[in-house]
Amino acid sequence: MLQSLLVEIFGATPAPQGGAVARAVPDKRALVIFGDNLAPVRRRQSDLLKVDQDALRDLDIAVISISADGEPSIVNDQPQALPVADLRRELQADGGKFELFLVEGDGNVILRSNMPLTVAELQKAVSTMSGDKMSSGLSPVDAAGEGSDLNG
Repeated sequence: MLQSLLVEIFGATPAPQGGAVARAVPDKRALVIFGDNLAPVRRRQSDLLKVDQDALRDLDIAVISISADGEPSIVNDQPQALPVADLRRELQADGGKFELFLVEGDGNVILRSNMPLTVAELQKAVSTMSGDKMSSGLSPVDAAGEGSDLNG
């Protein structure tokens, strides 16, 4: 209700926050991947992350995979019980679709996409948000389906 009122007044939804993510992997950034029922999209994202696992570790990113088809949630390749409903609600994730969110350790969402991303694109989002732009109060980077400056 509040969200729809904000949309009506300001024309934009508030940026999602990932407090449940921050509690699931404290003191780390998290890449939360909501997998759709299309295994090729999930597999493509997994392959992109495996290309440069060292860079992913250097960014201090935990990878959280949440499947839409009832499979257990995975954190850094280990099954883990997570508050999936809370994660979906807080991140404003669209159920059943592939989406990913890059969340800072404090719960701020810095990247949202409905397409698989490379580790280089994640690095660029982190460096952009940890530079001057972060202090300017800009909203999270939204790479969902549109021409994003993350594409090179």
